Amino acid sequence: MIICSRGDPRWRKLRVVPLAQQTIRRCSVCEHCQGAADYGCVHGQKDDFEEIVDKIRNADLIVFSTPIYVLQMSSLLKTFFERYYAYGKVGVRSMTRSGLIFHDVDAGLASKPFVSIIVADNVEKETTASTELFFKNFAQFVDAEHRGAVVRNGAFLFSAPGFEAVRAAVLDAMVRAGEELATCGRISSRTLKQLRRSPLPMPRFVLQLLKKTARGRKVLLEKANASAAAQAAFAAAPPACPAAVQR
Repeated sequence: MIICSRGDPRWRKLRVVPLAQQTIRRCSVCEHCQGAADYGCVHGQKDDFEEIVDKIRNADLIVFSTPIYVLQMSSLLKTFFERYYAYGKVGVRSMTRSGLIFHDVDAGLASKPFVSIIVADNVEKETTASTELFFKNFAQFVDAEHRGAVVRNGAFLFSAPGFEAVRAAVLDAMVRAGEELATCGRISSRTLKQLRRSPLPMPRFVLQLLKKTARGRKVLLEKANASAAAQAAFAAAPPACPAAVQR
C-alpha cells in the first residue's frame, strides 16, 4: 500500500506501508462494533490498523497493490479491508451516488481516491478477474474515485528470453504512470493500456485455438515450463532495475 500525503501536491514523499510488516488482526465477527453503543473494534489500539487509518485520513490518494496467489487478492489486503466494517454509523443505511444501498461508511477512510495494482504470474485473464471486480465494486459502494486499475499478468514471461521489447515498454509505462499520478492525480487510459500489454507472442484468440488440440496444449505447456525455468534463474540473479524506475 502507498499513501500519498496531503500538503505535497506532487507527492514527492510517499508513505509505503508493506502490510506483511504490520500487525493487523482479523475481524473476529464478534459484532462488538455493531451494537447500539458502537464500542468500536475490539482490536482497537492492540495492533497497527489504527495507525494506518490515521495516515489514510490525512492522504490525498491511496495505492492498493496486491499479488494474486489463489485467484484473489492477498489475505493481508483482504484482512485490512474487512476491518473497515467497524467504521461508520451503526444501524444506518445510505444510498451511493450510483444508486446502491449500503451501510453507512466512514468517508474519511473508505471514500479516498485510489489506484489499484494487481500482479499475477498466470497469463489467463480469469486469474485477476475477481480482484478487478472487487475494486470496481468497492469504489461504487463507498463512493470512492477509482483513478486507475493497473493489472499486470504473465509476469513470469518478463524474465524469459525474447520479451525484452515488451518488458521495456511496460517499465516505461510504469514510470509514466507514476509521473501522471504526481502531476494529474490519475493514470491515463493510454498508459493503463500499455501497462496491460500482453507478453504473449501471439493474439489471445490464437492461444485459445491452440488449447483445443493435444499438440497445441503440449507445445504451450513446454513453453510455459521453459519460461518458468527462466523465471527461477532470473529470480536468483535479477538484473539491475532501470534508473528511471529507481527514481
